[in-house]
Amino acid sequence: MKLFKYVFLVNFSLLCIPYQSFSVDTSQPNVAAIEQRADAGDLTALFGLGAMYYTGKGVTQDYSKAREYFQKADEKNSKEAQFILGIMYYKGDGVTQDYSKAIEYFKKAADQNFAQAQSSLGTMYYLGKGIPQDYSKAIELFTKSADQGFAQAQLSLGMMYYEGQGVSKDYSKAIAYFTKAADQGFAKAQFCLGSMYYEGKGVPRDPIKAMEYFQKAADQGDMQSQVNLGIIYRDGILVHMNYPKAMEYFQKAAAQGSEQAKFNINIMKDSKLLQHHD
Repeated sequence: MKLFKYVFLVNFSLLCIPYQSFSVDTSQPNVAAIEQRADAGDLTALFGLGAMYYTGKGVTQDYSKAREYFQKADEKNSKEAQFILGIMYYKGDGVTQDYSKAIEYFKKAADQNFAQAQSSLGTMYYLGKGIPQDYSKAIELFTKSADQGFAQAQLSLGMMYYEGQGVSKDYSKAIAYFTKAADQGFAKAQFCLGSMYYEGKGVPRDPIKAMEYFQKAADQGDMQSQVNLGIIYRDGILVHMNYPKAMEYFQKAAAQGSEQAKFNINIMKDSKLLQHHD
């Protein structure tokens, strides 16, 4: 049985808005009162208003106003505002997409030891977006971020050690970083761990543990894990064959665009496996 293997060379996710970093209540905000505080130069209010306009929580979404408030917060050296300004320039939210500007803001926040910004800047070096590709610099930044417990950076480091990018290939270190991220509930890390336990890379082969990690990731909507669970239930690996259960997981993955899941669904329908095992 061949499981769906994760492609470790991924376009890492950059967007991780640190909502926990501001204390403005955006559920039913008194916008006028927050604006008054912002006009007086209150940093929390400046960042909070930027976040509200950026996300559209409590106000009508307005990227221009968001940028205005974030820039005022940046003038007060807010690492959170610098990070989100980097996100805005990376994505082109209300501004012309500009990777160089994104890097400038990520660097300002990263220099203040802001874990999300370090991870994002590491991603820019990894991908070579707006800057020459540099795996060594990416490793350095991911490590700084991972050491602060940022799960995305831990996953990224795990992938680089798995592939041997900028470092010697080291499955044991890949496992260690995947585990740190998985223990925080990071679904993609749980999938990667499941794959490594299934294949016995860096750890003794343990299909039962692999299935546990696939299940945790699939429960969070991880597409590849859903495909793998579909295969496991279809083929009766570690569990009794259960075609309806297999179809359930394949359909969940297919709904997210998995071509392998769609292929398996068609095969099962054509072979009438479901009818024989209802």
